[in-house]
Amino acid sequence: MLIGKGSVIAVFLEALIRKRGRGALPSFPKLPSFPNLKERRLVKTRLIRPKYVESFRCIGPACEDSCCAGWAVAIDQATYDKYQTVPAGPLRTLIDANILRTPEGADGSKPAAFAQIKMPPSRQCPFHNTEQLCQIQVEHGETYLSRTCAEFPRTARTIDGFEETSLTLSCPEAARLVLMNPTCCRRRARATST
Repeated sequence: MLIGKGSVIAVFLEALIRKRGRGALPSFPKLPSFPNLKERRLVKTRLIRPKYVESFRCIGPACEDSCCAGWAVAIDQATYDKYQTVPAGPLRTLIDANILRTPEGADGSKPAAFAQIKMPPSRQCPFHNTEQLCQIQVEHGETYLSRTCAEFPRTARTIDGFEETSLTLSCPEAARLVLMNPTCCRRRARATST
């Protein structure tokens, strides 16, 4: 059980009271018992991943489209913090000019994204170089990419213990892998722990 006599919380509090003495902590009311509540345990998840997901590789400058043109690319705080460590130079100037912190709401609520890439009027990512490659990735590797950029066009969903990974067909190379390959829908399933 999660709550009640014998629960992890109750055992912890009892040990703390024994260690510090009864007067060290305020008294807590007796926790109710929930006989039908079962303790949550790690569940095995089956991973479903079509072969085309594993074979996907971005073709970068050979692509006829830009994956992020016109997007509102979200930047999480961890990625933003990495970008603050980029040394002074042309890339740092680009970062300072084009990664904008997202303001809090008028009521003080946190925004959905910590920061965002400011797209120019051309709607093309300001970090794409003349070869249509991400300059952040060119100079610092994949580990510096935002979650949005690192994952696209991959998607993952978990439903009823099955995690399915796939590719979105808005990426031309992903669409080719899926639609032009007669064996694309062969699956590989394996058990994982979550």
